[in-house]
Amino acid sequence: MRGSSPRFLAVAAGILVLIVVALAFRIVSPSDIVSRDQSRTVSYTVDMAVNGDFVLAVDANGFPATKPPLYNYLSLPLVKAFGPGVWTFTFPSLIAYFATLALVYVIARFTFAGMGSETSLWGLSKFDWATLLAVIFYAISPMALRLALVARPDMVLIFFLTLAFYAATRALALPRQESGRWAALFWVATALSAWDKGPLAFIPIAYGFLAPKVIYDDWRRCDRLWPLVGLPLTLAVGLVWPIAVAVINPEHMFHILLDREIAGQFEGSWYSGILSAWKAPGIIFSRYMPWALLLIPGAIVFPWRRWRTHPLAPCLLYVVLVAIPFIFVVSRRGDRLAPVYPALAVVCAWAALYALRGQALLRTSVAMLPVAAAGFSIYFLYYSIQAKDPSGRHLLEFVRAVKPVVGTRTLVVCPIDNRLLAFQAFLGMNQQGHNPTDAPPDGAWVVAYETPASPAPKVRSGILPIVGGKRLLLYWADGRSPICRDRAARGPSAGNSA
Repeated sequence: MRGSSPRFLAVAAGILVLIVVALAFRIVSPSDIVSRDQSRTVSYTVDMAVNGDFVLAVDANGFPATKPPLYNYLSLPLVKAFGPGVWTFTFPSLIAYFATLALVYVIARFTFAGMGSETSLWGLSKFDWATLLAVIFYAISPMALRLALVARPDMVLIFFLTLAFYAATRALALPRQESGRWAALFWVATALSAWDKGPLAFIPIAYGFLAPKVIYDDWRRCDRLWPLVGLPLTLAVGLVWPIAVAVINPEHMFHILLDREIAGQFEGSWYSGILSAWKAPGIIFSRYMPWALLLIPGAIVFPWRRWRTHPLAPCLLYVVLVAIPFIFVVSRRGDRLAPVYPALAVVCAWAALYALRGQALLRTSVAMLPVAAAGFSIYFLYYSIQAKDPSGRHLLEFVRAVKPVVGTRTLVVCPIDNRLLAFQAFLGMNQQGHNPTDAPPDGAWVVAYETPASPAPKVRSGILPIVGGKRLLLYWADGRSPICRDRAARGPSAGNSA
């Protein structure tokens, strides 16, 4: 059986070690918990845990959620069981990272099953190398390592979108009477994608309806996905949350979610996105170095005239469909284009094996694996944004110092930059934007920005560059004494729910 020889297992073990080492250095690198709106995501989870707002949670400013709650539902049991912390907030992303690696492996085995299996480097077959390289090309890539440890829905979305793509590909390759299980998995994964990040769930649906014509030249093959059953059910499940939001808070639904979050992505002239369309592939390429370099010789030798019958056709079509929506939007970022990389890893693995005769590209790729693992480890430790900005580390140190001091006493947080600093969430609280101006009758511990008029602090944070070099401090306020009244101490986003 393919992939069961002792040599294969030895190489697979070596690759697993490289992945674990690179991920370990990512884990011990400076925290980036203050980046990419993670503060809002963890605030939603804590709001569910503390205040019971399971449908439309709000952040520490009292601003309602702008994304569906699947990620919060996944992290909520961990927060309830073990308390708020970096691990409980980011664990769903880490699990999704490893699940996506397993998914890349099975996609690669399916893709390369009909290709050459002649013996190659170190006695392994080309098939074995292609499957292993696809996994590590994705595992040790900048965007995958970054998203593996963030409290955001991106990594979970990548897994479910990729799962939907793979399930659709398998279903379309089978007779209708045998495709039911794969079709069901496709629609379930698509519905979960909608519950994770909304409109992007239309990408696998587009793939499911276009692939029959593009790859098989037969629209009727769509019936392998059982669309008359699956599509209405998936739409019904996917629309549960937005309909619930429209009932609970119509203004938020129509003015924020639809107008700002969706329509706001298409500002400017209708042709502006087309004129700058080159940026999307440029971002994809640059965020996938060094493995993206394999796409150059791969593109040169690839049989483009008969690409629709090539084993890579499903992966290529999916990559294009993921990239197309981001051609027309205003904001193009690597994390938003990240769903392309699992399929792109399979394409790069093919290029390493088949783009040139002989083993030149394969040997070079294998030699680059430890170099890439070491390079990304050094980057996250010393040269990443979070390594240069100690805000995340200083925030977590402040949280650890505050917890034993506060104990079971009342804690009040004055207005701070809650969209950047997840202080309340890490203390297991969410004031929902309510900031008292007087201490409770029995007194309270108070957290606020440091100002020249601040009382002597019990605990003082390190400098937080992300909020303009301010510091947080903890001090005791006697009963009914004035607190949170110094507007100069408020950050630029305090009181700004947007």
